[in-house]
Amino acid sequence: MTPFAYAITLVLALSGAVGIQDAAATEVAPPAGLEMPKKAKWDPKGNVQDAFYQAELHYRAERYDQAETALREVLAIQAGCGDALYELAKAVDAQDRTAEAIEILAFAVSLFPSEEKVYTLKSRMEVDDHRYDDAVGTADTAIALNPKSYDAHKARVKALIRAGRFDDALSGLDAAQAEREGRDYDCLAVQVLA
Repeated sequence: MTPFAYAITLVLALSGAVGIQDAAATEVAPPAGLEMPKKAKWDPKGNVQDAFYQAELHYRAERYDQAETALREVLAIQAGCGDALYELAKAVDAQDRTAEAIEILAFAVSLFPSEEKVYTLKSRMEVDDHRYDDAVGTADTAIALNPKSYDAHKARVKALIRAGRFDDALSGLDAAQAEREGRDYDCLAVQVLA
């Protein structure tokens, strides 16, 4: 299923036209080294919390390889921990392995189809990987999930800019401005108008 088709399915699910389970029906195989969970939960639970917080400290100290190792340990114990998948994608991307990070986020999306921030991060990484149309579709899904998310609007506008769709980016700026005034918006406007 293409990102656009998935976005449409998700919008239909959110509007009640189809069930949310139908929107999440596209199962993505886990990337190499990860397992399919019996039950996915967003937050790290129990004895994996220490490893998760250790990974967070490594990431903040820019020790991305150590953060990745700690997060993979978390996922070995609690497969399908959404927060760990999200942070793992960031750590992998920080090591210039964007395509792999996008795969991790695609898996996270299949487990957590209503988690807007996963789509927003995936859209940003798709832009970095020159997948502009995918990035727009992914950002559209994030916006459908949370129309008030400035970050999702910003991701969409940046994808449109990179795709050379400046008129669409300008209209996207209106939506972004409606969600947040200030310096971030002004910088985004300068990118579109430049």
